[in-house]
Amino acid sequence: MAKKTGKRQLQMIVLLAILILSAACYAVIRSMDFAEDSEGGAVTALYVSKDELTKIEWRNSDGEGLSFTKAGEEWSCDEEPDKEVNTIKLDTALDTACDIKSNDVISSVKDISVYGLSEPSLTISLELNDGSKKTIKLGELNAMTYDYYLCIEGDSNVYTVDSSFADSFGVDASEYTEEVSTQSDAVEAE
Repeated sequence: MAKKTGKRQLQMIVLLAILILSAACYAVIRSMDFAEDSEGGAVTALYVSKDELTKIEWRNSDGEGLSFTKAGEEWSCDEEPDKEVNTIKLDTALDTACDIKSNDVISSVKDISVYGLSEPSLTISLELNDGSKKTIKLGELNAMTYDYYLCIEGDSNVYTVDSSFADSFGVDASEYTEEVSTQSDAVEAE
């Protein structure tokens, strides 16, 4: 009988120790300051005001892409300068490139080729009205998380962004432009 009592006491001591250790871990985790912004944990990888932009250009790994130049308040497509820019479609691309939210940050990366960034699937260049330039590179898709790896030239971090990021940057100019209607077109339509 003495063995049973000793065994129960040992079990109680072990359970008490586990309880105390769990409480201590909870207190430590609770006191940690986790850096999150209002996006539910997302981190801002890049923010540029669209008003500061004078040019945006993107190219995929095959060299296909588009570029747009801003003169005054109007954007024009460099590949189809005679057509009007679809501002809704271009604004989607501008919003995506100018305010990049990251799901995760990999700090101080030494070898970007590990993330497919030495030969990016998409390169986006932003030219600002002060003459500076921001270059964004989109690397490989992580098959586990469905996030792309992304880096910004001059920043040693690698960021992850949602797989929908690349959807804003098509290579068909007709998606971003529309025929300019003239008065003679309006008369013919009547």
